[in-house]
Parts: sequence; structure tokens; C-alpha cells
Amino acid sequence: MPIIGLSLDATREYVSDKDPAKGTEEEAEKATVWIIGTMSSRVHGHLRDKMTSYRIDPDEKTRDEEGVETSVNLNDMRFQVVQFGLDGWRNFTDESGGQIEVKKVGRRLGQQSYQIIDPDVLARVPGVILRELYDVIRKQNDLEETEAKNLGA
Repeated sequence: MPIIGLSLDATREYVSDKDPAKGTEEEAEKATVWIIGTMSSRVHGHLRDKMTSYRIDPDEKTRDEEGVETSVNLNDMRFQVVQFGLDGWRNFTDESGGQIEVKKVGRRLGQQSYQIIDPDVLARVPGVILRELYDVIRKQNDLEETEAKNLGA
């Protein structure tokens, strides 16, 4: 079986397990539907590279772990993955029941320009849902188990 490439224009709909309308007769009308896009391997790699940073104290004379500070920016990475991987939503409302509109902004990574979810709008997504969306988007970039076995991964 060959490895199947990512369909970068493909989207799929997702309803959170935490959505109170999921699994009810009202799901189609009341649930928030997240439209999940596909994040390219280039973007995914760029964001993963930026997740961890190191700072070395130049005054430290030894080459062991002393003087090295590691910073893992996992929450920032999750936020950015969702910015790039989420294509939009339906029925995402504010506290008064008004629809929160999808707004996108341009962002460049290297020579490529992307339209991503505006950070001020994405900031309105509850943290627990943001983490769930991150997991859904990330899993789309993982090889299926059978593909990984074929590569010896």
C-alpha cells in the first residue's frame, strides 16, 4: 500500500465531545461545528521547530547542563497550530447568543503566504476546546498505523 499524501485543500467537520448538543436530536441545529483544514508538513515542521528554544549563559564556563535554559512553548504552539489548521466554524456564539464570525489574516512563513484565523478571534475559543482542536488537527498530519509500519516508523 503506498503512502497517501496530504490533501491540503480538504476540510472536514468536527463537533467536540464537550459540546452539550452532541449526540442529541438538536445536534444539527445547536452544536458548534468546527471546520478542520489540513496543515501542510512545512507549516507543521516550522511550528514544531519554534516550540522549543534554548538559551546558553555565556558566563558559564562549563559545557554541561549548567548555564543552559530550555523553554518549551507548548501552549503557543497549540494556538498557532489551530490558527493554521482551523478553516472556520458554524454556530460559535458569544455570551449573548450572537454568532462569532470567522476572520482571517495573512501570515508569511518563509516565501509562502497563508490565511489563518485572526488571533483576537481565536482567543475567544475556550482553552479546553483549543487543546482538543489541536489534537484533531495534529492527528491529521500523523501517518496511519499501517503506513507507519510500512516505513518502519
